[in-house]
Amino acid sequence: MDSFTITLPLKPKVASRPRVRKGHAYLEKGYADWLDEAIILLKMIARKQKIRTAEGPLAVGIQLKRDAIRIEVAPSFYPKTSRGALRGDIDNYVKAILDAMQKAELIENDRQVERLAVLMEG
Repeated sequence: MDSFTITLPLKPKVASRPRVRKGHAYLEKGYADWLDEAIILLKMIARKQKIRTAEGPLAVGIQLKRDAIRIEVAPSFYPKTSRGALRGDIDNYVKAILDAMQKAELIENDRQVERLAVLMEG
């Protein structure tokens, strides 16, 4: 797998939680519109740069700017580990930990976090 870097010319947006109405889940319109635009731009940039779908363990770096998002993807060079019982998405684990830290008054707010590095191991 080759490493790649993409600069997405789009203002970052916070993901909304799915809403449920009349038994159907949906995304908040502003987020759904942003997501659609991000997908179109990512596909267009990937096609132009001839980027193939990344496979295997990855290291991903994301830099958020006011009006752009820089994404770096590379093979992970950490030794392959068994994730054991850890089966969920890494971002959901991080959110739970930051929420707990905030409620335990170890941090004022998870919005304070400007840099985050996470390695998921078994």
